[in-house]
Amino acid sequence: MISISFVDLYAAEKPPKARVLIVAHTEAARDASDPKKYFQPQQAEINQMVSTGIRNWTGKQNVKGAWKNIAANDEVIGIKVSAAAGPVIGTRP
Repeated sequence: MISISFVDLYAAEKPPKARVLIVAHTEAARDASDPKKYFQPQQAEINQMVSTGIRNWTGKQNVKGAWKNIAANDEVIGIKVSAAAGPVIGTRP
């Protein structure tokens, strides 16, 4: 299951300084065949998260068009992985 939310970080009288997109998938780091195994990146779920997030961020239906909307071919995009506390804490490479 994917969940998406936006957070606009701004001062009350100034335009937004940053826009944060939060995308979560319950099975992105857990093997569905053994749910007790954490930190097992699931490539299909991760791809789905990135695709869904970038399309929602830009409002584009096409992933390629969405990426072209925010970055040139020679630009680097950073993606922050949250290590929020839970039953298993932290992120792994």
